[in-house]
Amino acid sequence: MAATPSCKIKDDSVAWVHLSGRCQNGYAHGQGRAESVDGLRQYSGGFVAGRFDGEGSYDWGNGIRYTGRFVRGAKTGRGTIAYPDNRKYAGEFKDNLYHGTGRYTAADGSVYEGEFSAGRFHGRGHAFQRPAAQAVLLLGLSAQHLDPSAGRLPRPGRHRLPLHG
Repeated sequence: MAATPSCKIKDDSVAWVHLSGRCQNGYAHGQGRAESVDGLRQYSGGFVAGRFDGEGSYDWGNGIRYTGRFVRGAKTGRGTIAYPDNRKYAGEFKDNLYHGTGRYTAADGSVYEGEFSAGRFHGRGHAFQRPAAQAVLLLGLSAQHLDPSAGRLPRPGRHRLPLHG
C-alpha cells in the first residue's frame, strides 16, 4: 500500500510511514494504518496528533502482538500482549508496562492472576502451576520482586526468588 507522505506519525522506538487514514495539521488523526520504515512492524487503530491513541493493534513482526488501548503512543489501559513462546498477558497497562490487575500465562503454562506494578508481579494474586495434569494453587502470592518476562512462575514455597528463563 502506498504511503501518505504529507501525513506524519511521531516515532516511538522506530520511524513510521502512514499508510491510510485521515490527517489533521500534517499528522495522522483518527482511524488508520502505519508500517515501520523497515517494513517489519504494523499498526492499525486510532491516532491523535500523529501518535497511537485509542484502540489499536501493534504487530512487531517477530511473533509479538499487542491489541488494546494506547494513550499518547504508550500501551495504557486494558490490553493483551502475546509472545511467540506462548507467554501472554491480558489486563491493565500503564506506560507500556503491566500495571493494575491482569492474568499472566508463562511459557510453561503456569498462570498468575492478580496485581502488577511497573511490569512486575506485585501485591495480591494467585498462581497456578501447570507442568502436569494437576495444578498447584498458591494463595495470596505476594511477589514484589518477580519478573514475568522470565517466562515461568516460581515453585511453591519459593515465592521470593527471582524468576529464571
